[in-house]
Amino acid sequence: IGTHPHVVQNAEWLTGANGNTTFVVYSLGNFINAQSSRDNVIGAILDITFQKTTQPDGSTSLAMLDPKLHCVISQYEAGYKNIRVIPYSQYTDELGAAHGEFTLSREYIESVLRNSIDEQFITLE
Repeated sequence: IGTHPHVVQNAEWLTGANGNTTFVVYSLGNFINAQSSRDNVIGAILDITFQKTTQPDGSTSLAMLDPKLHCVISQYEAGYKNIRVIPYSQYTDELGAAHGEFTLSREYIESVLRNSIDEQFITLE
């Protein structure tokens, strides 16, 4: 799970030389921050389910099922006051118009997400 680029980036399943698969998220963006760029206030929370299977011989395996990225927005008022995280599902264009440094519409947020992350991993609920 990557975080340093300060913007959301793609996720994918990679297959290793031995055939094992690994889920990779290149960047979740920022969770809570007061940065002054629209793209930097858009972040994601990774939601995954693990399934543990125990074999009759006592060995176990662990599988990751249906990973999803839930979008969050760092919202703040003028002067970088009242910083808070709001799930995209609750974010409104009115909140975006009241953002402290710029206007941030739901349409813009969704376009950033759809241009950055494979559709199968995004949830906007």
